[in-house]
Amino acid sequence: MSWGVMLGLVIECTLYKYSYFDDEMDCEFESLFYSLDDAIAEVEDEDDIIEAAGYRGTERFAAIVGESNKDNLSLVLVAYCIHETNFDGVFWDDILDPSRYSAPRGVIVQQQLDSWTVTDATDSCCS
Repeated sequence: MSWGVMLGLVIECTLYKYSYFDDEMDCEFESLFYSLDDAIAEVEDEDDIIEAAGYRGTERFAAIVGESNKDNLSLVLVAYCIHETNFDGVFWDDILDPSRYSAPRGVIVQQQLDSWTVTDATDSCCS
């Protein structure tokens, strides 16, 4: 994350964290909020909210990943690949678990597409 801070893509900030155990899912969940007011609006007992150090995306970061992804800090890795490597993309090998909104996913670095060779898969397929 220090690379993102150094380039002004993310800034350090205070987050407001609420953790709870879900009996149906049999696991602990955590919600993070950028403002105490937002946390209080979502949490039943204000005493369950704790402050935590965290990061937040900047407008410069939003210009790279899109405004709707500005606070998706896992995309700092994508920004790093765009600016510092020749990687074609990034792949997260998460476990497929729709009930927890988890799935393997990836991002292709658009600037790398010109280096790809495109072939028609049907040309090399068996008849």
